[in-house]
Amino acid sequence: MKPSRRRLSTSATLLLILGIGAGTLALRAGTLSEAVDLDPVLAQTGWKDRTLKWLISSGNGRDFLRPDWLDTILLQFLRKDESSALIRRDLLRGDGLLADALTRGFEILRVGSRTAREQVEELAREGHCRLWTSLSTSQRAVGAVRDYLLSTPSGYPSALFAIDAWEHDDPDAFPGSVMETAMRSLLLPPKKPEGLEARWEAAKRLGTLGGEGGGALLLLTTFPKKEATFYDTLWQLAWRSLVEDPPLLREYRDRLLFSSTSRRWLVQTLQTALDSVEGDNFLRHYFAIDFLHPTPVGRAKWLWEGLVGPRAGGGLLPLAKKKLASLLMTDDRYADFLLWHLTRPAEAAAQATRSALVHALRQDEGVVRKALQSIWEGQIELAGQLEQSPWWSLCEATRGKSAAEIRRSSSRGELDRNSLLGVGGVIASLLERSDSAWCSLFVNKEEGTPLSSPFLLSVFPLLVQVTPECALAWLDTLLHNDQEAFVAFGRWMTSRPQARVAVPAYAPWLQEAGDQLRQALEKNSPVLGEEAQLFVEAFSQWASETGWELILRRLQREVGVAEELRRLFLTSWRADPEAFWRGYGGLAYLPSAKTACERAADTLVAYGGPEAALRAIAGWDYAVADACGRVWDALWDSPQDRALLVEAVLHSDGLSDLNGVLVTATKNVLERPEARALADKFARSLGKTTDLLQILAEDPTATRQILSGCLSDPSFREGWERSVFLVTKFGDQSPVVAQWILSRKEALDGWKNAFALALKEHPLFLRAVVVRMAKAKGGELGWASEMRMLEQAIMTAILTDRLLWENLIEDKTGGIATYVRKTIPIP
Repeated sequence: MKPSRRRLSTSATLLLILGIGAGTLALRAGTLSEAVDLDPVLAQTGWKDRTLKWLISSGNGRDFLRPDWLDTILLQFLRKDESSALIRRDLLRGDGLLADALTRGFEILRVGSRTAREQVEELAREGHCRLWTSLSTSQRAVGAVRDYLLSTPSGYPSALFAIDAWEHDDPDAFPGSVMETAMRSLLLPPKKPEGLEARWEAAKRLGTLGGEGGGALLLLTTFPKKEATFYDTLWQLAWRSLVEDPPLLREYRDRLLFSSTSRRWLVQTLQTALDSVEGDNFLRHYFAIDFLHPTPVGRAKWLWEGLVGPRAGGGLLPLAKKKLASLLMTDDRYADFLLWHLTRPAEAAAQATRSALVHALRQDEGVVRKALQSIWEGQIELAGQLEQSPWWSLCEATRGKSAAEIRRSSSRGELDRNSLLGVGGVIASLLERSDSAWCSLFVNKEEGTPLSSPFLLSVFPLLVQVTPECALAWLDTLLHNDQEAFVAFGRWMTSRPQARVAVPAYAPWLQEAGDQLRQALEKNSPVLGEEAQLFVEAFSQWASETGWELILRRLQREVGVAEELRRLFLTSWRADPEAFWRGYGGLAYLPSAKTACERAADTLVAYGGPEAALRAIAGWDYAVADACGRVWDALWDSPQDRALLVEAVLHSDGLSDLNGVLVTATKNVLERPEARALADKFARSLGKTTDLLQILAEDPTATRQILSGCLSDPSFREGWERSVFLVTKFGDQSPVVAQWILSRKEALDGWKNAFALALKEHPLFLRAVVVRMAKAKGGELGWASEMRMLEQAIMTAILTDRLLWENLIEDKTGGIATYVRKTIPIP
């Protein structure tokens, strides 16, 4: 009898194939927790609040996880009776985003917009409508509902339950002051929405604003859901379908390992920017083709030949631009080639020179005098940049004066050493922080050509002589990065009278001098070796004579190209700030963008962001107040700042604006039975027999006497102090407290420190507060201009972080691949 042949099941065969194809990776169904999908690092890298959303949105024909996969799950569920019941309850609860999605779905069925809206209203009233079957079986129509699922925040359903509980006076509802503050934050009247359309409108505004700031809107997203919702049910079904299907699980992990959403966004921004007048100017400057140079030289030559071959002539520029635009998104090599100019190695000599100049301006009054004499020549914008910088107003020598007045004082000898070094520190801070100001010393921004600065020419030899790091950077540039300067310096060096270096020994001599410079730097020794000292003296002399033009050209190539690239990004982002802030959401959680986001946070603080936000709150802008909710948490965690505010509220009189904070906080505490009993006891001891709430409203003196007695109880005091912060954060008292903080220097300093701490601990806080601030004080031109400058400074801080670009070139995922391997527990 022949042994029977047992055939493997289809699923077992598929698992075997996957195991072979994936090496040691064995995927088991049902092993992945949904918490992984909600991980902010993984979710925000695709600009969503859960990972599966952006994986579906970005899926293409080669992927299983794509929009039509979710459509299939959606269509299967819509055929069930429970789907219309869930949708009806959500619509009646006020889900305006779902109402709009269904309206668009009905419109796809070729009915008018009015009829489509009537169908949605009928569905909300009756639980069914005439066109429901047509909608629930049409893949094109349910695409609108799918878009609702992919774009709606995960906390949105909970917020709808919070509003519904408030409307129906549910005992578990949040206090009315919290809900009214939330309505004000949505720029709606502080009252319960009346009617279905009003509820839908409030919900639609709620769906576009997350709880990134940590105020009342975030609190709404924590409200418990008392029943299932259509949104949550669909995502539960989608997640279950994913984890029970090994091929889908494998694709989920693999696509995360190669996630490069932020990099793709940056490259796409560059691609779009090249298709502009500024892009044409950049490529013309980059390739530098003219009558004398029909083909590019140096690094640009490699790119040119990769695009159009060894052919020559400026007439090929349009062809080169067209090919480059198409290759940027399809071949990583071309994007990496251009983005390399934004990294540290691309500006090695320029950055060393910059650091040396900044140090000299802070330490050497002779360098400062030269700066005040000649740094302004050909620099019309530099004086304005200095006067507008935050360091100008912080320096005692420059505060309240113009750049022209400082120059005149210097020329008359009226500035002592401390004043000179103070002015030098201001100039150094600007050159250190502003790439645009630094670049203006040697680049003509209009033409993209070298610009000879008398100031830089006068101090450059000194920088090489006194800063070994600067000398070493230029030596390495001669040896490895600039063949033209290497040859020119060699000819000059070997042709001098009594030359010690012969032509054959030139390159070895440079290498020996470099080794001696490195040894001196490693030992932190001020004494250089003989060859190193000879190089420093010779190079500084060559730079002040025939070599200056080549040095300028090198600085222009290193810094000018990077500056023009940054300007391309900046122009695109300034034209569409919303696109920038969407992209920033992905960068904020990207492991390799940590330093860039820290620079952005430092920029916001340096440009007065904390005080500007406080001024907006004091101007009764509840949207900004909601965005700054996390700052109150940081203030509460600081015992000194907490005591300062609590004491100010406690000792305010009945006519003070802070009296409202005291009364509201006390009312909240008295809702606890033990606290009310304690307050009744002290009221009776004072001979007060009226209701406590009436005393709070009518008798400020008695209120403070009762409160003073109650605060001797540690439990009451802790609850009351916490209530002060809660009514400020979630209630309507934040503008009053903001006005008080602005009037007290120590309180303002505490606010700034707490603001900076919130920026550090919450990645999306910066986006929340700046976006809300940009929309505050509508119609005020001065405020709008201030906010545009602030946004541009933050954009520039991101662009000038060289580490970000280096990481994105080396690891296209920005560190996400490493994070995925550590996070997703699939063996």
